[in-house]
Amino acid sequence: LKFELTDARLKLGEKENAIVGYEYCLSSIQATLEVTAQNINKLRYDLTHDGVSTDTVWDFKQTCALVCRDTYNLLNNVYKNNNFEVSYISFKRNSNGTASAYMNSYEPKNNEMPSIYQRTIIIPKYATRKEQKKMYCFEKLYLEGTSAPLILLDEEKVRRNFLFKNEEAKKTCKYKQYIAIPICCQSKKVIGMLQISALENNIIKGDEISIKKFLIAILRPIAYLTLLANKTQDCIDSITGGK
Repeated sequence: LKFELTDARLKLGEKENAIVGYEYCLSSIQATLEVTAQNINKLRYDLTHDGVSTDTVWDFKQTCALVCRDTYNLLNNVYKNNNFEVSYISFKRNSNGTASAYMNSYEPKNNEMPSIYQRTIIIPKYATRKEQKKMYCFEKLYLEGTSAPLILLDEEKVRRNFLFKNEEAKKTCKYKQYIAIPICCQSKKVIGMLQISALENNIIKGDEISIKKFLIAILRPIAYLTLLANKTQDCIDSITGGK
């Protein structure tokens, strides 16, 4: 009976989390789309009337920052805990077959920024298993080319998948849970990745199946606003010559 009651409360809690998440997700998407529409409208006006546009009219990074902020706030609302870090990694293929990874957004801003924040990391076209052991988790996921979220719900799994500068850093790993949501375009190419790191054990509650449902239904739609921003930026760059 005790197990049944606990299980029932867990399912009720999951439904409550879903309701809170859906409400926040919808308001977040609406707000970000409104900002996007304003920026695109200003860009159109500048190009129509002046033939040029300033680089302040549209900023792909702005959308990434909004997505990170809204994801952070959503998790805080759902799990009643703000001990999270949320970041966005953008990927760009290079002409020589390599790729560039760049963490352009991070939340919360009051924490110490990651060492790779706003630093370009070159990902090789191919990597052996031995070489992958010296890669960040997002690099390995990029090479895999998968669209499926990665969910690491305990500290040991995080240790096995993360890159550490030394054994001491590995032993004192501050990350206890980790989620990565790849952003893929129509051609299935990974163009970005939303990362969620929990700094306490068991903040993200539930089994992997229920969490994956939550991610796909609620967090992925917010994350995929960056796909719209990415393609808009590509279009603008083709019009303005990347200026």
